[in-house]
Amino acid sequence: MAKAINNYPKNDHHPFGNDCEILEQGSSNVQVDRISRFLLECPEAASSVHKYLQKNYAKSNQQQQFVQPVNSTPKRGRPLDESGSSINNGREHRKYPRKEPQQSSSPMLTDNWPTKINGIDIVVVKPKYIPDSFALVVRYVPRDLEENFVSNEIQRTIASADRIKRIHYSYQRRTDDYRFDVKDYSEYNAVLQLGRIAIGHSWLSITKFYPGKRLTYCTRCWRIGHLRNTCNAESKCRICLENLNSDIPHTCRNEPKCAQCDGKHHSLDSQCQVLKEYKDQLTEDVEVAIQKGLLQRFSP
Repeated sequence: MAKAINNYPKNDHHPFGNDCEILEQGSSNVQVDRISRFLLECPEAASSVHKYLQKNYAKSNQQQQFVQPVNSTPKRGRPLDESGSSINNGREHRKYPRKEPQQSSSPMLTDNWPTKINGIDIVVVKPKYIPDSFALVVRYVPRDLEENFVSNEIQRTIASADRIKRIHYSYQRRTDDYRFDVKDYSEYNAVLQLGRIAIGHSWLSITKFYPGKRLTYCTRCWRIGHLRNTCNAESKCRICLENLNSDIPHTCRNEPKCAQCDGKHHSLDSQCQVLKEYKDQLTEDVEVAIQKGLLQRFSP
């Protein structure tokens, strides 16, 4: 307002021409009275002040209507949207502009599949399982929390969470990790963008799930490197590796024996040195294939 008044041309003959200099002196009541008299005498200045305030007020309103930041805590029992905010189902006023309704982008939650692609008739075979690329992991869950409680807490925040399971490690840990699938693509992105979830009184991190290298092994002889349908050996017990005869019932001695190194452990034990070398070589081969373009890492 002071800027608009100062821009108004001075008039030495006008009784209020030098009010801009006088306004800096005296009490606040005197200043208000002088401003009011000045605006009554100069309606053009009042109009310019009104336009200035109206323009800046509109800008401030637009800035306040932005979407809430992603690092805000989602409310319990309300699924997440793509922006990482909880959906209130219309019970409260939104603090961000409404978006046009869109169809679900998740192939796991819809039956609206196209019947033609580029004019060619197709037959859709809906997947029976969710790939590992749609799996997430909740890290560092306190061990004193029961699995049912953790599952309920995850599903209260992530409505499409499914197959929630605790990850079993071969070594002792002070906390647990839980793996689960997210069937809704938009909710999957919202959870990853937020990166956190509240379970009990803990604010825990969420990361992508990276599956380990899957070994090719035979369920007939329990050796790695081939499958059952190409194996010519006789069927063996998974634990003691004795031959199985359909005419004679087998009684296992429960003495583990490895089919890879003949050690006293199971054939697919992660501590087997042969398996460790096989996994290392497999990891190296995969990286080389990715660099050559023969394989691609898929992420949703």
